[in-house]
Amino acid sequence: MTLYRQIAILVSGIFLILLSTILMVSFSIVKDSAQKELYENAQNSVSSLSLSLNSTDMTQGAIETMINASFDNGNYERITFVDIDNNKVYERTKEIQTANIPVWFEKFVAFEVPVAKAKLSSGWQVIGTLEILNNRSITYFQLYNIMMSMVIYLGLACIVFLLILSYIFHVILRPLLAIEKQAQAVMKNEFVIQEKLPW
Repeated sequence: MTLYRQIAILVSGIFLILLSTILMVSFSIVKDSAQKELYENAQNSVSSLSLSLNSTDMTQGAIETMINASFDNGNYERITFVDIDNNKVYERTKEIQTANIPVWFEKFVAFEVPVAKAKLSSGWQVIGTLEILNNRSITYFQLYNIMMSMVIYLGLACIVFLLILSYIFHVILRPLLAIEKQAQAVMKNEFVIQEKLPW
């Protein structure tokens, strides 16, 4: 293997490792940020809904009506009302839709979001807890698009870098290649005069 190829492979390998590291670190930061935002949105939603429920007469029908209205108009994976004995009184759920996301990515990015909770009270008496879990499907889809964009842009950057690197190596190593050819010619008793001397 020529010196040119050895150097090219070494530098290319180092560059690919750096790009992969940048990709993984950047995606990890984006994922953590999305996960945190998902929980904060759920916490805001459960706080708002609990305040609305606390202002009603707290009947079973009123609670179910408010939960249904919020669930139908929001992007939630689950809204649950449990009593003080932790018995599930009412719940609305929705399955995560990941049809547009590859299975490998779903397994790779899967994360658990803490359930946002708020106490419900009637007067001074706590009657239960409201729990909200935001729907993760949109976040998964957004993360998938972000990762694909990062892969494409970093891939293009890698190609451009390798082309520039190839040109630079070709220019730098050209004198060495000329010397190598001259040495091979000498071994064959052929004496070649270098018209253009190396730098």
